[in-house]
Amino acid sequence: MLYGYLAWYQSELGGSNILIGVTVFVQACYEAPMMAISGWIIRKVGYHGCMLMCLLSFGIRFLGYYLMVNPWFVLLIDVVHSVGYGLFYASMTNFAFEKAPAGATATLQGVLGATYEGFGQGLGGIAAGFLYQAYGGRTTWLGYSIFSLAAAAFYARNHFGREYFAVAVCLYHQNNSSDNLAQHA
Repeated sequence: MLYGYLAWYQSELGGSNILIGVTVFVQACYEAPMMAISGWIIRKVGYHGCMLMCLLSFGIRFLGYYLMVNPWFVLLIDVVHSVGYGLFYASMTNFAFEKAPAGATATLQGVLGATYEGFGQGLGGIAAGFLYQAYGGRTTWLGYSIFSLAAAAFYARNHFGREYFAVAVCLYHQNNSSDNLAQHA
């Protein structure tokens, strides 16, 4: 969606070719520092926390595009590009490095990169093309925002919800076990 339709959308809003070029440059400027500090963030929040941040950043970013009336605002909105791309890519490659069997690190990094860059962007681009043609750019960005935010909620619920549920169950059983021991003593 981003790579195929953002420039088109900017043009529809009256953006110049210069703005489109500046946008690509600014995105790279935002993502480079994020990649530099990504190791620290990954250690603090883990891979799943990073993935959740990435999904949320896409949802916020796409919502910003939906609300955007001045094409120059893209330069402010794209601050979150650092998380959606910079942190995601660093997390993905670090995850592959840690989880790959010995000797297969580069292969797994390549498979994950191809899945994101090829399959993900390809499928997203085809869907966006149909939606863009049927509903226009603004509505398509809103749809992608809702999809990203829903994916973030689903991811958080399925990953973090299970962890917190398991902790709560353990604490419940621990408390009940100590209460039962006190009653029988």
